[in-house]
Amino acid sequence: KLTLGFGTAAMTGLLLAAPPAAVASAVSASRLISTAALRSDVTFLASDDLEGRSAGSPGDDVATDFIAARFERLGLQPAGDHGTYFQNMVLDYAALDPAHTSLTATVAGVQHSYALNKDFRWSRQSDRPTQVCGPVAFAGYGVDAPEFNYNDFAGQDFTGKIALVLNREPQAMEGARR
Repeated sequence: KLTLGFGTAAMTGLLLAAPPAAVASAVSASRLISTAALRSDVTFLASDDLEGRSAGSPGDDVATDFIAARFERLGLQPAGDHGTYFQNMVLDYAALDPAHTSLTATVAGVQHSYALNKDFRWSRQSDRPTQVCGPVAFAGYGVDAPEFNYNDFAGQDFTGKIALVLNREPQAMEGARR
């Protein structure tokens, strides 16, 4: 288990509970924000140097410290634990063992093997290794969004089946696929 700090949660609480004087201070601080500065910050935070910013990673530590420094520079008052910009919490974390992670499927009586990070990627949803066997039902992106008239589950019965779900969201691949 790791104890992690997250500046963004504290920032959200600060803005939602801000009294009028704090709002005026935020308006004053907003004058320090420019398109170029935002672009620079986002470029840094999204860079390969931060190694994906997975929770508990060195890249996550660098990113959260960077964001806290920006909050301080803008004059935002810490609203996190112990007078900081961070909210501490315990997260269960498990590292994937690539040498022992595999995916095989039997389709029409023929067994197929798939290579990790080539044919499939593991989305960290659990830290408990398991083996499953059963029919697979394709669930698209696993999205039900009535406001967009979009439902990957419509007409599907997932009872007793393994749901195969695509990572990300439907529009993420639009440009690449078309």
